Amino acid sequence: MRKNFVKRVQSSCRAYFRRKHTRGKSVERAELSCRTCFGKMNGILSPREWVDIARGAGVRAIAIMDFQDAAGFQEAAQAAEELRGEAEPEELDFKMLYGMETVLENGCPVHLLVRRQEGLAQLYRLLEISWQDREERPFLRKAEIGGHRSGLLVGCPGEGGEVWRGILDNLDDARLEEIAGFYDYLSVLPPQNQNDRLPSTRKHVLRGEALSAEDLILKTIAIGKRSGKPVTAAGNVRTASQDWGMFRSSVAYGIQKEEGGDLDASLPDLLYTEEMLDAFSFLGKEPAEEIVIHVPNRLADLCEEIRIVPEDKRCLQPILPGAFQTVADLCREQLQMRYGGTIPRSDRERMEYELSVLQNNELLSSALLISRRLVQGLRRKGYLIRTIAHDLFSVYACPYVAYLLGVTEVDPLAIRIPFEARSECDAPDLELILSVSEECWEAVMEIFSRIFPQGTAVSYGDGAGWDKKPSRSHRRFFVPDAAQLRNWMPLKKTDEGYRIPYGRVEDFPDQFQLLLWPRRI
Repeated sequence: MRKNFVKRVQSSCRAYFRRKHTRGKSVERAELSCRTCFGKMNGILSPREWVDIARGAGVRAIAIMDFQDAAGFQEAAQAAEELRGEAEPEELDFKMLYGMETVLENGCPVHLLVRRQEGLAQLYRLLEISWQDREERPFLRKAEIGGHRSGLLVGCPGEGGEVWRGILDNLDDARLEEIAGFYDYLSVLPPQNQNDRLPSTRKHVLRGEALSAEDLILKTIAIGKRSGKPVTAAGNVRTASQDWGMFRSSVAYGIQKEEGGDLDASLPDLLYTEEMLDAFSFLGKEPAEEIVIHVPNRLADLCEEIRIVPEDKRCLQPILPGAFQTVADLCREQLQMRYGGTIPRSDRERMEYELSVLQNNELLSSALLISRRLVQGLRRKGYLIRTIAHDLFSVYACPYVAYLLGVTEVDPLAIRIPFEARSECDAPDLELILSVSEECWEAVMEIFSRIFPQGTAVSYGDGAGWDKKPSRSHRRFFVPDAAQLRNWMPLKKTDEGYRIPYGRVEDFPDQFQLLLWPRRI
């Protein structure tokens, strides 16, 4: 145990001094495989942390490449945007790339790197396909990737990939070249990252000798040359048994980070260019520079700037045509019916003031109108329903308009909510909280399908309910056009509609949210 401790300390110290010595001398390269804490595998660092590490290590581009997940794209895009805002245009040379690692039906991993904007939509299509009826073991077939690879670069990973496995299985060169032909590029890892991972239960022989990590890399490069496929080096993984740092589990790191504890080991991070060149020095100077610097940079340059969310978010917002005018007409009609010919001045002034606030906010007007239709529709179907949105409305919406529309049962004039309480009424989001029976969800879907005949997208998850106790409550998320949404978020088709298992409602605050609070009866 003591020897292992001393070895770990020496390993960390050597890595530290090597980095100190090379700081500022690195030739910038691109790293095409970074797993984040959003992924389902060994990701530890957040996209923001990857950006900080990349800039410090002299890396000019990184690709988010989580396993079966695209949830980290939003934070990665925000981090890159913040970086652009802080730097002068002529000083910033950093690019954020987006991709995903998935597996083929035979279990071999494959990398999908977004090259053009259309590739983002294709990536989401493939993510949907990989989960369709394959929840226990999601995978993709080559034919499925082939049908959706427009705008994507398909990469063969350097560990576990088809070429890597084919070499270990002693396939002939013709077969290996045929396998490589499916991919746009091949990857290799530093030898230090592979020696401990090569299978030890079988004897793999190359030219009569045991196959080493160096032999595997040389063989992959030779296959790439014969098949016309570029070979790139990826080196963001460090392992505990090497001088390259120490690997930490994402769970342990997350707990320590949340608790503010001291991190007792170095984190897996990006290698400096000199470190990568040193790892591949057995190839010779020019071949090492080719796979470490030039090929990754060329692949990064092929990738265009990608928008992760639409510039015009209205395509993801449930805006109804003429929503404000409809709300105004309904409110005036309701007030006239309530008081007849003589309307109290306080009521009229309050209504007209709130309508003037709503006049330029079609999203909030639409949300109020949608809420009204939902409440009325459920009550007509005989469901017991109680709105408990008055606390939110008093801050984020126009409470008297909501009351006149029948969305909330609380009269703000009766409980003396002042005008100043609406200082935040131009906030773009609206939550409606309904207390309903658990059996009414089909009716909810039917009502929303009538409101949005183009399609309904739904997201939900089990968890703590409104009362913070474990329950079967669900969060529901609606958009007007599911087909349009699929270009920006991956959806999963269910009997109820489209479900969004990867995107979070919080990522798109400018939308209408509905929280159903099931009442057990």
